[in-house]
Parts: sequence; structure tokens; C-alpha cells
Amino acid sequence: MAIKRIVSTEFWTDKKVVEQFTPEDKLFFLYLLTNPHTTQLGVYPFITKVAAFEIGYSNDTISNLLDRFDRYGIIKYSTESGEIAVKNYLKHSIVKGGTPVYDLLVKESGQVKDKKLLQFILSANNDSENDTVRSFVNDMIMQNDNDNDNDNEDSYHES
Repeated sequence: MAIKRIVSTEFWTDKKVVEQFTPEDKLFFLYLLTNPHTTQLGVYPFITKVAAFEIGYSNDTISNLLDRFDRYGIIKYSTESGEIAVKNYLKHSIVKGGTPVYDLLVKESGQVKDKKLLQFILSANNDSENDTVRSFVNDMIMQNDNDNDNDNEDSYHES
């Protein structure tokens, strides 16, 4: 069974899409939202050569699009981990929620290699209207705060 991704028809009337995006940008953004490598979290492995092949663009074009979308503030790409984070993916991709969706988000967040990407996603989605997304974001932020407190305590005790 194929995984389905939802893209709102409002995509085509979004102010940024209408005023700033080239046709190339629109195709790339739809690819970022719907390609077979996506996760429910919106952070996933991204290989430039694979994206170029799947879209039919050159590697240079994909690299330029990554740079442009980073400047737009829509994505973050980690060359170290080879992962991409799509800023508002979570906000728009989850229509319903509940425990299974929450558990999946927790699982996927644990698989993110570059935790700066996870922070990018959390900060972009802390005002989500979806209860499951909001709970997930709040719980992850609290967990990160607790982890940071524990890190500080450990370093204090080592002195």
C-alpha cells in the first residue's frame, strides 16, 4: 500500500508561492512535500543525486534550489547528516492525530541525526492547531530542556 501525503489546494494561492516562487520552485517544493523519502515529521534523508534523478533536474539545480529554499526559510539542510527538514511540514501534513501519530512522531524524532533540524521543526510548529502536533512539540521541548538541565548538572558535578 502506498503512503499518501496531503497537499492543500491553498498551496497554489499561498502568498509566498504566488509572489516569490518560480515554476521550478513550485515543483521542487511539491517534491519536498511528497517524495517517497518523506517522513511524517518532515525530517528525512536527502540525497541530491537521488532528488535530481527523481525530478529530472541536474545536481547543480538541486543544490541551487536547496540554497534558495534555505534563504526563504522553508528548509534546513544538513550536509553533515545528509538530512533535510521542511519547516511547516508537520503543521500541514497531519489532519488527524491521536496516539498512533504521536508515537510515530516520537519514533521518527529519535531517528533524526542532526538535532538542530529537529529544533528547527519544533520551533516552527509550537503553535499548531492540531492537538497531537502541539502535544508532541511541547513534550519534545520539555524533554530537551530536561536533558539540557541534566547536562548542566553533570558538568557541575564533574568540577
